[in-house]
Amino acid sequence: MSNEKTEAGELNAVDGKSEMLEELPSRSADGSRPVAVDVSAEPLPPAAVPASWDHETEVIVVGGGGAGMAAAVSAGEKGAQVIVLEKNPGCGGDTATAMTLILRAQNSKLQNRLGIEPIPLSRVFPMASAGFSNKNNGEVERLLLEKGSETADWLEELGVIYETGPAAGTPPGMFLTPVNHETPDDGYYSWFPYNAKGFIRVLEKRACERGVRILKQTPATALVFRKGTVIGVAAKTKDGKTLHIKGKVVVLALGGFGANKAMLKKYILPSMFSAIVNYIGLPSSTGDGIRMAQGIDAIVEGMDDVEMWDGGVTGVGDGPMAFYNAATQLVRQKSLTVNKLGKRFMDEDLMHGHGHEIGPFKANALQTARQKDHTSFTIHDSVTVKKDFLINKFDAMACKYPCRWYDRDFERRVKAGAIMKADTIRDLAGLMEIDPIILQETVDQYNRYCDKGEDPEFFKPAKYLIPLKTPPFYVVKQVGGALFNTWGGLVTNAKFQVLNKDWNPIAGLRVAGENAAYCASVVYALTSGRIAGKEAAKEAMED
Repeated sequence: MSNEKTEAGELNAVDGKSEMLEELPSRSADGSRPVAVDVSAEPLPPAAVPASWDHETEVIVVGGGGAGMAAAVSAGEKGAQVIVLEKNPGCGGDTATAMTLILRAQNSKLQNRLGIEPIPLSRVFPMASAGFSNKNNGEVERLLLEKGSETADWLEELGVIYETGPAAGTPPGMFLTPVNHETPDDGYYSWFPYNAKGFIRVLEKRACERGVRILKQTPATALVFRKGTVIGVAAKTKDGKTLHIKGKVVVLALGGFGANKAMLKKYILPSMFSAIVNYIGLPSSTGDGIRMAQGIDAIVEGMDDVEMWDGGVTGVGDGPMAFYNAATQLVRQKSLTVNKLGKRFMDEDLMHGHGHEIGPFKANALQTARQKDHTSFTIHDSVTVKKDFLINKFDAMACKYPCRWYDRDFERRVKAGAIMKADTIRDLAGLMEIDPIILQETVDQYNRYCDKGEDPEFFKPAKYLIPLKTPPFYVVKQVGGALFNTWGGLVTNAKFQVLNKDWNPIAGLRVAGENAAYCASVVYALTSGRIAGKEAAKEAMED
């Protein structure tokens, strides 16, 4: 038992050892990776019922990310015995590389203490549904919106400390951003932009205190299914040994399928697939939970719906650092953006998001994807690339806010060529491989708009019309966009039971987070996990 406690108590691999967060949960300290699983697009058939079981428990949570850890703690609070299977060397999943909770209803205790007026659910719900083009499950969406603030309060009661001042350029309390409980006076910026790992640290600690056993580098490979009921899970250890864990209820919380190119190619539009230049989630998000459930006739929805953000910058690789680096952060600013013809094609402050569309990020990516060769270029001068300028003049906030390593990384990206530099616009055009005369005309015309404070082409707000006149000049090339997350997943009811082809709940199976359709956000993952864990414990302990 003491060995199990030690194993469960290991800290998340994302522990701040590397300021650049190059040591992510998909890789252990010695550089080893978790045991690989099949990454095709086809359903994974159930495993045969074993002659004997290696472990037995009441609730099995498959996946130790935000949704899975919330489910484990919630089930443990109800008195259930819980085992968590985690593919990676550390817990956290994509939640560990995220920033914050965004609560549309804004009715948490913290926000009430800050005097923030709650937004009525009757107003928030239609906006959220419209954001998904009314494709999502309205019953589940309403529940997640209604219970999101409860989740924020629950996390605070568990030990999460939230930033109480403005975080990343946002008004106080707009986003609920965890801070390091060891240095709370430092505020959000010591962890920024990976603040959401604060949720994981607290959840894993509380899970250990409640006796939850966490088996890391132990990916699930199949469900064990008998007479219409899920009765356990088959898994592999890092040494390749097969384990069979018996459980009364299984909660699938393995994340989406953004790292599974076979699934992406199968489900999303070819034009969207060809526009994906990198994936900014973890390489462990290969759709295993969805495919395991499909193997026992579970149904899916929204599989063609993916979240594309700007950040398709060449030369920055995949994973979260492809999104949080100086080159990518320059792309998402409100400076001049042109296509391969050297022409503007949008208001660079393009729209404010609604529903799940995060405004400029998605708009930029989709507009870039429809240009020649899916390509755009964002141009800056020596004034607009400065960190303070981005914050104060372009109103950078949230993911646009320069990461804390921005200045150092800027020089690194210039040297590597991800940020191209030239003394003149014409020389810059040579680096971009576009007509220098046309580009010069575009920049001159844009500067005239800036001088007049009016954009008659795309009606960009005057406050963001900043001329580009001071050399040297810089440009970042974007090809397509970065896949941020997948929205599709298993069809669930409001108790997070997985539904089969007859639209009946599959006995012994629940789902949370990105494995469930339209639950791919930090607050949705944590809220669905909390509810699924509570319901799983109730079901398991009633038997």
